[in-house]
This record gives sequence, C-alpha cells and structure tokens, in this order.
Amino acid sequence: MRLSQFPCLPLLPRVAGWLLPCLLVVEGCSSGERSAGPLPTGHYEGPVTYQGTEQRVVLDLREDATGRLEGDLQFANKEGLGFPAANLRYNAPMLHFERQAGAPDNMIVEAIREGDFWRGTLTTDSAQAELLLVRRGKADPRPYGTQGLTIRYGTQNMRSTLRLPDDTVRRHPAVVLLPDSATNLNQVADLLARQGFATLITQPAPTTPDSAAGQMAQAALATLRATPSVDTTHVGLWVTGKNAPRALALATRGKASPAFVVVQAVPVSSAEAQQPFRALARQRIPVLALYGGNDTTVDVRESSRRLRSALGGRAATVRVYPNANHNLALPGGTRADGKWEWSRPATGYVEDLLAWLRARL
Repeated sequence: MRLSQFPCLPLLPRVAGWLLPCLLVVEGCSSGERSAGPLPTGHYEGPVTYQGTEQRVVLDLREDATGRLEGDLQFANKEGLGFPAANLRYNAPMLHFERQAGAPDNMIVEAIREGDFWRGTLTTDSAQAELLLVRRGKADPRPYGTQGLTIRYGTQNMRSTLRLPDDTVRRHPAVVLLPDSATNLNQVADLLARQGFATLITQPAPTTPDSAAGQMAQAALATLRATPSVDTTHVGLWVTGKNAPRALALATRGKASPAFVVVQAVPVSSAEAQQPFRALARQRIPVLALYGGNDTTVDVRESSRRLRSALGGRAATVRVYPNANHNLALPGGTRADGKWEWSRPATGYVEDLLAWLRARL
C-alpha cells in the first residue's frame, strides 16, 4: 500500500510521526494478522456520511480462537447488506477490511483508531463516504461458527467454508452455495447462517471440464449431509451463472438429489439448456430462480421466459428484480431530489428469499 493510496489524508497532520512506518508494515500482512499489543475488540456504532446522507452502521470486532481479529459490518435497517470482514488487517492504529476483494461491488473500509473511536472512509461504487464509529461495549458474538474445509472431488481439491448456526436447534436446514467467478455469495452465506441455515460455500466452480461443477456440487452436498447438526432431509443447492445447468445435471442424479434448488443469473438460451430444469420439474424438486433486471451477463428476458417454461408447476418461482445487478443489488447513486441513495439489496429480494426457503421446511 502506497501513502498516496491511503484515503484518510485529512488525518495526516495529527499522525504524521508514525503513519508511514505503519503503512510499510501493512503491505505484507495477511488477513486477520494481529499487531503487537492488544486488539481493538468491541462493538462500534456510528454513521457513514456521503453528500449529506447518513447511513448507520455497526462494526463488531472480536478475537477468534487463533488470536486473530475478525469482524462483521452490519447496516441498520438493511438486512442482507452486511458482511463478514474479508482481507482484514490491523496494524495499530490502522484498520483495513473489505467485502470481497476484486468484486465489482466491493466495499472497502479504512480507518484510524483514536481511543474509543474509528475515523476513516467507506468506499463503495463511486462514493467514498466518511466513517465515524464509537465503541459501545463488548462485541456481539457472531451467531454462527466458521470452519474452513478442503473437499475432494475427482482428483481435485476444493476450498470451502462451513458456517453452523450457534443456537439450540438440534438439526439445521442447510444450503450448499456454488458461485461462479462473477458472483458474490459470501453475503448470502452470512445472511442464511444468521437465519438458522447451515451453509457451505465453495470456491468458484470452473467452466471446464463440463463435469467439474457437478462433481463439486455432489461433493459439497455429501459433506453437508455428513455434518452433525444438519437436517439431511433439508439440504439444498444454490448455484449461479453458466455453471448451473452443468451442476444440476449431475447433482440431481440418484438418491442424493438436493431437497430444493436456488439458481441465480443462469443463462437459458436454448432447448438444451432447459433440459436440467425439466428434469427438476419431473422430480418435483422446488426451484427458485433469481435475476437482476439490469444484469448484463445474461439475457434476462429470454432466460427467465425459457426457465418458466421448463419448470412450470407451483413448486417453481422465477423472480426478476427491476434495476438490480448480477448480485441482486441496487447500486448507489444520486436520486432525482439530489440526495444520495446507498447501495442496497433489490427491493423485496431478502424477504422473498427467506419466505421461500422457510416454506420448504
């Protein structure tokens, strides 16, 4: 990280004596690496402000079992927009974390600690907002546990993250999430785990060979079914993009078929592409299909039409959210009245999703 890249330049006069050495240390840090001295754990609240518009946020920073710092950022009254901190680095007094590095809709937080305060910036879309958070006590516990797994499929190894709700329920419904390279499902995995679903999210599935996505889905489904506290009768599959037809064609064979399926931004441009979905309809596997109306990676109108035709029946639901992007979010921008509108989940998307999933239980 170069000095010119750090966005909190208005703070330089009061920290000039130590800022440059800290920046040089940050460059080599790994995610969650701790600095010498105590970690800045706690429950922090306050506004992010851009063009006079405020959005209240909550940041929980806690020490995990390995002594590293972990965090969660939540937005008041915007369920589904919060996220677990990725690429988190703390080199006192500087904090950096992101929603998903490299993603088109990434959020980046960079702040400097001043006692019980964090002061810095939140960057998203084309906006760089001012951030000011104050400590309000101990961090709230994360409502689920996290475990990194390596799953074998074919001759390959697949990285995955298992999230198990930390509650009193003996058996949890569960979802395997199989993204493609264009889709961020980390927020979905976090949202569902907070709602009582065990989730297993994999690394993005490759587009070649044709069988790879299906093999990955099969292996992940088997892993979830073998996980204690998972209800094996309610294990579903969420798959995105071009991988969906290939994954479904293999993952729905035999007795190990998912109990329900969610597909996101899947291109269905031919009769051949419809076949895996016709098979789902014959097996009476419930399907929820999700599209963003402004998604430029897929012909939304044609794909949603063909998908409705292939699925039919009352167990299938195809939703197109106007003005939403590939990740089912409405991007931030200036409204007609001149006020800033923050990036947010598509209207009705989170409510529709949770209602549909709960109806499958």
